[in-house]
Amino acid sequence: MKKLPRLIVFFSLTFLVFFAGSTAFQFFALWNEGIVNLIAPKKALLDMLGTAALQSVPSSLYLTLLFGLSYSASKKIPAPVSILCLFLLGAVFTFGFSLGIKQAGGVLRGGGVGKGIDGQEGLILSGRGGLQVVLLKTPDDLLGPRVLSTSEPPLRYQGFPSSPAGGVLSLPDLPFRQDKVLFFQSLLADFSLTAGQFSDRLNSGIVPFCVYAGALIFLLSSLRFVMTMGHWPLANFFWGILLFRGVLALEAFLNAEEIHILLENFFHPVLPPSLITPCIFIALGGLILLYTFLYHIAWARRRNGGDDNG
Repeated sequence: MKKLPRLIVFFSLTFLVFFAGSTAFQFFALWNEGIVNLIAPKKALLDMLGTAALQSVPSSLYLTLLFGLSYSASKKIPAPVSILCLFLLGAVFTFGFSLGIKQAGGVLRGGGVGKGIDGQEGLILSGRGGLQVVLLKTPDDLLGPRVLSTSEPPLRYQGFPSSPAGGVLSLPDLPFRQDKVLFFQSLLADFSLTAGQFSDRLNSGIVPFCVYAGALIFLLSSLRFVMTMGHWPLANFFWGILLFRGVLALEAFLNAEEIHILLENFFHPVLPPSLITPCIFIALGGLILLYTFLYHIAWARRRNGGDDNG
């Protein structure tokens, strides 16, 4: 059992490192948008720091559990002990950091930044360097959807669409997106959706948040078997990356508006809407643990049979 305290220390340090790095990344991404220079700089800095910290909890949880499972497999910690330990650690850090940020005044999803500004939808705010922001919502949600106008190139109104050469400027082919979606772009997008779910559940109450986050942690912790699939630890780690990426994509899929409405209509007599996704996570995690248990029984019987024959 000497390996268990090392796992706890490893998990704690890994979570803190990922949380600090992700928070810094999120904060500078918000800073780059220039919203901090528009109104109440000191208050905006604190609000943006709280928003960045809250958005960093899901990504830190995913990455830390991935490394924690790999560490427990490399140190040959028994699977039941490591799964239970990682589940408890993930729950403690996720609930503690999320609730702590909320209690410390961290703003969930940008709410509260710049309150007290009078105006309606379409309010134009001017910042440094020629930056202008057209708010598409009320000023109570400064970090919500907006239109940015910078000095180069500025936004221009055209009563009649024309190109610089004088001809009619045709629209690009649909859909309006890049032909190639990079892996990291989709990964960041899914992490943003997960952070949004965490924020929505936390805004709804502590119980909905704990149920959702606990079910997700249970599913991620149950993936311990992937770290022992092969004899090459590095290959197992890459398999773990792909599997965790699949769970992240599944989470984004289940929380999509169309899919959520479909599942809500299907489970309406049995489950409330807020419990549909957590129940799916728990069911998948239970099936994975059952598979792991049966696999170890079959492997032990095969080994004992080989020893008897020998």
